[in-house]
Amino acid sequence: MELKVIDSNGLQCKVSGTVYKKGETFETDDLDRVNDLISRKLCVLTSIDPKATVDAKITFKEKEYDLKQVKDAFISMGITVAPNAGATSINKKLGEFTEEQTQALTEILCKE
Repeated sequence: MELKVIDSNGLQCKVSGTVYKKGETFETDDLDRVNDLISRKLCVLTSIDPKATVDAKITFKEKEYDLKQVKDAFISMGITVAPNAGATSINKKLGEFTEEQTQALTEILCKE
């Protein structure tokens, strides 16, 4: 499920520690968390697509990888990944990678 932050103070994810500003979106599959954030008027639900999360693909270096495969690679590199991180979160993190991290991820994904 995708949520959009509507609180002017923003929102800090209790799982990853990431701070989301008003207007930013993030994904989670934790239904209790979704209900809590909506009931407290911190977020609004923008998308429900459980199949997209399960079958999500990440494009990296012109190749497609399963979301889980990329998340596992992140973890093996020592990069913290929220268990409920979706494609949007992973792609955002990929955009923040240094050259060294990009090279390390390439090596890990090529082994698999």
